[in-house]
Amino acid sequence: DSYMASAAGTGAGVFSSSGNVISRSTITSSGAGWTRAGRSFTGWFGVYPPSDSNIIDSCYIQGSTAVYVEESVGASIKNSVLASTWTGGYGLRNATRSSRLAVSSSSITGGPGGAAVFLDQVNSISINLSSNIITGPQAGAYSGILIATQTSATPFAGLAIAGMTFMDPLP
Repeated sequence: DSYMASAAGTGAGVFSSSGNVISRSTITSSGAGWTRAGRSFTGWFGVYPPSDSNIIDSCYIQGSTAVYVEESVGASIKNSVLASTWTGGYGLRNATRSSRLAVSSSSITGGPGGAAVFLDQVNSISINLSSNIITGPQAGAYSGILIATQTSATPFAGLAIAGMTFMDPLP
């Protein structure tokens, strides 16, 4: 069991690493995060290239974007709570060029004006969401699952959603 917290940046991160398992941990961030290529990342930065087959199991993760996945192959999130705490934040953001993401038996909450799950452009292969609970913030506009328009340059091979439950207070 681990507890990782950051008042000024990312709670934890896996960069250019494969086969990691983070389990039974609490990871929080309340800071502004860090910037890469003009983009700001906050909260828990999940997996970043070339990170393959990383697993998050039975964790509580909270931040402006709780889990951020980019350029990853085979990331798995299960039995976890992902909670965004910021306006416009995401519980889970699957960014560009990721494949074979699997999220199961987890509870995911986005911030006001954000989304519980955001599937960004340029994803390929497959994304599987099963037996998850999606909840909204106490106030403000909100999306349960937000899917960006995929480009023809990288065919989006599949999104599988099974057993998704949407709970109050979604508008």
